[in-house]
Amino acid sequence: MGRMKINVIDLSGKVSVQCIASLAECPPGTMIRMWTLQHKDAVEQLKSNGHLTVQPEYSFPDSKQRWKLAAYEWMKGEMQQRIPGYKGELPVWCGLSDSSVSENYDRNTNDILLRVEVPMERALIHFRHGWENVLESFQAIGKDGEFTGSRNPYLVANEADQREVHSKNCRIPSHSKDEYRASWKKIFDLGLATSNGFCWAQGSPLQAVLPLLYLDDVMEFLS
Repeated sequence: MGRMKINVIDLSGKVSVQCIASLAECPPGTMIRMWTLQHKDAVEQLKSNGHLTVQPEYSFPDSKQRWKLAAYEWMKGEMQQRIPGYKGELPVWCGLSDSSVSENYDRNTNDILLRVEVPMERALIHFRHGWENVLESFQAIGKDGEFTGSRNPYLVANEADQREVHSKNCRIPSHSKDEYRASWKKIFDLGLATSNGFCWAQGSPLQAVLPLLYLDDVMEFLS
């Protein structure tokens, strides 16, 4: 029996900061349209099993990317706190427009683009630019857990954050480990989109992670 779909949010066009901020107020059951790139073998798994969970060999083909594994573990911790029923799966990455997937995700000849619709409570939506900054910070953390990079790991989302960093005399890192790691959670605060001097509105600002993808979520298999 098909699933009844009402009130599907589609952010594939130009999205205002007010629209982004309002997503946090959507009631449970609100559906959101997204796009995801998946390897053809993963698509076959999805079709045969009725669901798809991400396998480590696809997320971490390079065993030397220790920093990426650490970043994904951090994201999994946030999914645990924010997605009901989460069981520790690796994230399924989705863009909130087909163009954002084409522009911001590496694609090879074996990848297939899927258009999906899922309830918002199953998706952890966040700012793409903020996540990229978090990735950069993890890349600059040494084996001892200390930050060694030249770019401040404290996440700056708006003018208030800029003033906060400047108040620390712009030293790097400007804050303690606990403080700068806490600042990374801003990527999930969609209400920041309407704050003064918001930094992450350019391009396609939003993406999402899912614990798993169901075949029933897929509206279309694209090229």
